[in-house]
Amino acid sequence: MTHPAARLPADPAGLRLHYAYESAPLAGPHARTVEPWTVSIRHHDPKHSTGEQGVQVGRMVFYRVRLTQGRNAHAALVDESEDLVELADAVLDPVTGYFTGEVGDRLLYAGTDLLVMDEVRLDPAWRGAALGPVLAAEAISRLVPGCRAVACTSGLRPDPGWTPDAQEWDRAARKVTAGWERIGFVRLRKETFLLDPAAEAFEQQRELLEEAFARLCRAFQDARPPR
Repeated sequence: MTHPAARLPADPAGLRLHYAYESAPLAGPHARTVEPWTVSIRHHDPKHSTGEQGVQVGRMVFYRVRLTQGRNAHAALVDESEDLVELADAVLDPVTGYFTGEVGDRLLYAGTDLLVMDEVRLDPAWRGAALGPVLAAEAISRLVPGCRAVACTSGLRPDPGWTPDAQEWDRAARKVTAGWERIGFVRLRKETFLLDPAAEAFEQQRELLEEAFARLCRAFQDARPPR
Protein backbone atom coordinates (compact mmCIF):
# COMPACT_ATOMS: atom_id res chain seq x y z
CA MET A 1 0.00 0.00 0.00
CA THR A 2 1.30 3.45 -0.92
CA HIS A 3 2.23 5.58 2.08
CA PRO A 4 0.10 8.77 2.29
CA ALA A 5 3.31 10.80 2.17
CA ALA A 6 4.03 9.59 -1.35
CA ARG A 7 0.83 11.22 -2.61
CA LEU A 8 1.71 14.67 -1.29
CA PRO A 9 2.64 17.23 -3.95
CA ALA A 10 5.82 18.37 -2.16
CA ASP A 11 7.94 17.76 0.94
CA PRO A 12 5.81 18.53 4.03
CA ALA A 13 8.98 19.71 5.77
CA GLY A 14 8.60 22.88 3.70
CA LEU A 15 5.29 23.86 5.31
CA ARG A 16 5.25 27.12 7.27
CA LEU A 17 2.56 29.00 9.20
CA HIS A 18 2.14 32.76 8.68
CA TYR A 19 0.07 34.57 11.34
CA ALA A 20 -1.94 37.74 10.64
CA TYR A 21 -4.07 39.99 12.87
CA GLU A 22 -5.36 43.45 12.09
CA SER A 23 -6.72 46.05 14.49
CA ALA A 24 -7.80 49.65 14.14
CA PRO A 25 -7.15 52.39 16.72
CA LEU A 26 -10.16 52.96 18.96
CA ALA A 27 -12.06 50.18 17.21
CA GLY A 28 -14.65 49.84 19.97
CA PRO A 29 -15.67 47.25 22.58
CA HIS A 30 -16.36 44.42 20.11
CA ALA A 31 -12.83 44.58 18.70
CA ARG A 32 -11.43 44.59 22.23
CA THR A 33 -13.36 41.39 22.96
CA VAL A 34 -12.90 39.33 19.76
CA GLU A 35 -9.56 39.19 17.94
CA PRO A 36 -9.69 37.37 14.58
CA TRP A 37 -6.45 35.63 13.60
CA THR A 38 -5.81 34.19 10.15
CA VAL A 39 -3.06 31.61 9.82
CA SER A 40 -1.89 31.07 6.26
CA ILE A 41 -0.47 27.60 5.57
CA ARG A 42 2.31 28.04 3.03
CA HIS A 43 4.84 25.81 1.39
CA HIS A 44 8.41 26.96 0.80
CA ASP A 45 10.50 25.01 -1.69
CA PRO A 46 14.17 26.06 -1.90
CA LYS A 47 14.52 24.14 -5.18
CA HIS A 48 11.83 26.20 -6.89
CA SER A 49 11.14 29.91 -6.92
CA THR A 50 8.28 30.31 -4.44
CA GLY A 51 9.33 33.72 -3.11
CA GLU A 52 9.73 34.74 0.50
CA GLN A 53 6.05 34.10 1.22
CA GLY A 54 5.94 30.66 -0.37
CA VAL A 55 2.80 29.19 -1.95
CA GLN A 56 -0.43 29.14 0.04
CA VAL A 57 -1.81 25.61 0.43
CA GLY A 58 -4.40 26.22 3.14
CA ARG A 59 -5.48 28.41 6.00
CA MET A 60 -6.76 28.40 9.56
CA VAL A 61 -9.01 30.90 11.33
CA PHE A 62 -8.93 31.49 15.08
CA TYR A 63 -10.65 33.94 17.42
CA ARG A 64 -9.12 35.03 20.68
CA VAL A 65 -12.03 36.00 22.92
CA ARG A 66 -11.21 38.23 25.87
CA LEU A 67 -13.67 37.54 28.68
CA THR A 68 -12.58 40.43 30.90
CA GLN A 69 -12.68 43.44 28.59
CA GLY A 70 -14.88 45.05 25.98
CA ARG A 71 -18.39 43.58 25.89
CA ASN A 72 -20.18 40.40 26.91
CA ALA A 73 -18.05 37.67 25.29
CA HIS A 74 -21.00 35.41 24.48
CA ALA A 75 -22.83 38.20 22.65
CA ALA A 76 -19.66 39.29 20.89
CA LEU A 77 -18.94 35.78 19.63
CA VAL A 78 -22.51 35.34 18.38
CA ASP A 79 -22.33 38.67 16.56
CA GLU A 80 -18.98 37.75 15.02
CA SER A 81 -20.34 34.77 13.07
CA GLU A 82 -23.54 32.74 12.96
CA ASP A 83 -21.33 29.65 12.65
CA LEU A 84 -20.18 30.25 16.25
CA VAL A 85 -23.60 30.44 17.93
CA GLU A 86 -23.70 26.77 18.97
CA LEU A 87 -20.14 26.94 20.30
CA ALA A 88 -20.85 30.13 22.23
CA ASP A 89 -23.96 28.59 23.81
CA ALA A 90 -21.99 25.48 24.87
CA VAL A 91 -18.97 27.26 26.35
CA LEU A 92 -20.08 30.68 27.61
CA ASP A 93 -22.87 31.87 29.90
CA PRO A 94 -25.03 34.29 27.88
CA VAL A 95 -25.77 36.41 30.94
CA THR A 96 -22.29 36.82 32.40
CA GLY A 97 -20.20 36.22 29.28
CA TYR A 98 -17.87 33.96 31.28
CA PHE A 99 -17.32 30.22 31.08
CA THR A 100 -20.32 28.16 32.14
CA GLY A 101 -20.04 26.28 35.41
CA GLU A 102 -19.76 22.98 33.52
CA VAL A 103 -16.86 24.24 31.43
CA GLY A 104 -15.13 25.96 34.34
CA ASP A 105 -15.17 22.74 36.34
CA ARG A 106 -13.25 20.98 33.56
CA LEU A 107 -10.45 23.55 33.34
CA LEU A 108 -7.34 24.31 35.31
CA TYR A 109 -6.93 27.90 36.47
CA ALA A 110 -4.44 29.23 33.94
CA GLY A 111 -5.36 32.28 31.89
CA THR A 112 -8.67 34.04 31.40
CA ASP A 113 -9.33 34.12 27.65
CA LEU A 114 -10.94 31.68 25.23
CA LEU A 115 -9.31 30.61 21.96
CA VAL A 116 -11.75 29.46 19.28
CA MET A 117 -10.51 27.36 16.39
CA ASP A 118 -13.04 28.15 13.67
CA GLU A 119 -11.53 26.73 10.49
CA VAL A 120 -8.72 24.43 9.38
CA ARG A 121 -8.61 23.96 5.63
CA LEU A 122 -5.98 22.44 3.34
CA ASP A 123 -5.99 22.36 -0.43
CA PRO A 124 -7.23 18.94 -1.67
CA ALA A 125 -3.75 17.88 -2.82
CA TRP A 126 -2.47 18.19 0.75
CA ARG A 127 -5.19 16.15 2.40
CA GLY A 128 -5.11 12.52 3.44
CA ALA A 129 -1.82 12.59 5.36
CA ALA A 130 -3.17 13.74 8.77
CA LEU A 131 -1.54 17.16 8.46
CA GLY A 132 -4.57 19.02 9.84
CA PRO A 133 -4.06 18.04 13.50
CA VAL A 134 -0.31 18.68 13.27
CA LEU A 135 -0.74 22.19 11.89
CA ALA A 136 -3.66 23.02 14.18
CA ALA A 137 -1.75 21.93 17.29
CA GLU A 138 1.21 24.09 16.28
CA ALA A 139 -1.02 27.13 15.72
CA ILE A 140 -2.79 26.58 19.02
CA SER A 141 0.51 26.43 20.90
CA ARG A 142 1.48 29.82 19.42
CA LEU A 143 -1.85 31.56 20.05
CA VAL A 144 -2.94 30.01 23.34
CA PRO A 145 -0.78 31.80 25.97
CA GLY A 146 -3.15 33.60 28.33
CA CYS A 147 -6.13 31.44 27.32
CA ARG A 148 -7.83 29.15 29.79
CA ALA A 149 -9.60 27.07 27.14
CA VAL A 150 -9.65 26.24 23.43
CA ALA A 151 -12.94 25.34 21.77
CA CYS A 152 -13.94 24.23 18.30
CA THR A 153 -16.71 22.55 16.38
CA SER A 154 -16.23 19.72 13.91
CA GLY A 155 -15.28 22.50 11.47
CA LEU A 156 -16.56 20.46 8.53
CA ARG A 157 -17.56 22.74 5.67
CA PRO A 158 -18.11 21.43 2.14
CA ASP A 159 -15.78 22.47 -0.65
CA PRO A 160 -17.38 24.16 -3.66
CA GLY A 161 -18.94 21.49 -5.82
CA TRP A 162 -18.98 18.83 -3.08
CA THR A 163 -22.54 17.68 -2.35
CA PRO A 164 -22.18 14.71 0.00
CA ASP A 165 -25.05 12.49 1.02
CA ALA A 166 -25.71 11.86 4.71
CA GLN A 167 -23.43 8.83 4.94
CA GLU A 168 -20.53 10.57 3.21
CA TRP A 169 -20.96 13.61 5.44
CA ASP A 170 -20.97 11.44 8.57
CA ARG A 171 -17.78 9.67 7.48
CA ALA A 172 -16.04 12.98 6.87
CA ALA A 173 -17.25 14.36 10.21
CA ARG A 174 -15.96 11.30 12.08
CA LYS A 175 -12.58 11.70 10.41
CA VAL A 176 -12.37 15.36 11.42
CA THR A 177 -13.45 14.55 14.97
CA ALA A 178 -10.75 11.88 15.24
CA GLY A 179 -8.20 14.50 14.18
CA TRP A 180 -9.24 16.94 16.88
CA GLU A 181 -9.13 14.16 19.47
CA ARG A 182 -5.49 13.55 18.48
CA ILE A 183 -4.77 17.11 19.61
CA GLY A 184 -6.47 16.53 22.95
CA PHE A 185 -9.94 17.94 22.38
CA VAL A 186 -12.81 16.20 24.17
CA ARG A 187 -16.46 16.37 23.20
CA LEU A 188 -18.46 18.90 25.22
CA ARG A 189 -21.65 18.88 23.16
CA LYS A 190 -22.68 17.06 19.99
CA GLU A 191 -20.73 19.47 17.74
CA THR A 192 -18.55 21.32 20.27
CA PHE A 193 -15.14 20.22 21.53
CA LEU A 194 -13.05 21.57 24.40
CA LEU A 195 -9.31 21.55 25.10
CA ASP A 196 -7.60 22.50 28.35
CA PRO A 197 -4.23 23.91 27.23
CA ALA A 198 -2.83 23.74 30.76
CA ALA A 199 -3.47 20.01 31.05
CA GLU A 200 -0.51 17.69 30.65
CA ALA A 201 -2.44 15.71 28.02
CA PHE A 202 -2.20 18.57 25.51
CA GLU A 203 1.59 18.69 25.66
CA GLN A 204 1.77 14.90 25.42
CA GLN A 205 -0.47 14.84 22.37
CA ARG A 206 1.51 17.63 20.76
CA GLU A 207 4.73 15.66 21.18
CA LEU A 208 3.09 12.63 19.57
CA LEU A 209 1.95 14.79 16.64
CA GLU A 210 5.45 16.19 16.21
CA GLU A 211 6.84 12.65 16.08
CA ALA A 212 4.19 11.63 13.54
CA PHE A 213 5.05 14.67 11.40
CA ALA A 214 8.75 13.80 11.48
CA ARG A 215 7.91 10.26 10.32
CA LEU A 216 5.76 11.68 7.53
CA CYS A 217 8.61 13.88 6.32
CA ARG A 218 11.01 10.93 6.35
CA ALA A 219 8.51 8.77 4.47
CA PHE A 220 8.12 11.43 1.79
CA GLN A 221 11.89 11.73 1.40
CA ASP A 222 12.24 7.94 1.19
CA ALA A 223 9.47 7.74 -1.40
CA ARG A 224 10.95 10.56 -3.46
CA PRO A 225 14.71 10.50 -3.05
CA PRO A 226 16.53 13.60 -4.33
CA ARG A 227 17.62 13.42 -7.95
